[in-house]
Amino acid sequence: MSYAQTAAELADSGWLPLEDRVACIRDMGERGAACRRFPELQSCDREDACTLRYAHIGSADTISLTVPLMQSDAGLEFGELRAWKRTSIAWHDTAAASCPAHDFEGFLRVFANDDSVRAAYTAPLIKVGRLIDLGDAGYVKRVVLVLGSDYRYFALHFSNGNFYLQDTAGGIAAVAAK
Repeated sequence: MSYAQTAAELADSGWLPLEDRVACIRDMGERGAACRRFPELQSCDREDACTLRYAHIGSADTISLTVPLMQSDAGLEFGELRAWKRTSIAWHDTAAASCPAHDFEGFLRVFANDDSVRAAYTAPLIKVGRLIDLGDAGYVKRVVLVLGSDYRYFALHFSNGNFYLQDTAGGIAAVAAK
């Protein structure tokens, strides 16, 4: 089955690309730009057998596909499915953790400032919207999944009685409405 058919069937069954852009760019080296176009791409070995990952948010199952990477007039493309492997992501046991507050605002204050609370109460998979650059064809919106343990873009910080938006470098960007 072609990769395009496989990807379409996975999408129809509720599977989304599982993105690890930082690891992909590191593993792909000079071909790292492909990681921005194909968020499901994890890596390609010397034989150009690539691993692409998807996850199912309802079950926290993942599937790794092995496909060949091919160069065409349209750029990089993936060939026919060679192999696949299904695994599961370990869930956090938030039921065992005692809630750090009695109301949502109190919980959000603690969640915004405490990495351990954020880790304990973050879902195993986070849905993220991405704009994928297709070059001359423009941009396309895609929803991808990121492992909750790898998600570093929670932008709220609580200080001096206010919530603040924090940029990715850690600086305070703006005061958020209460």
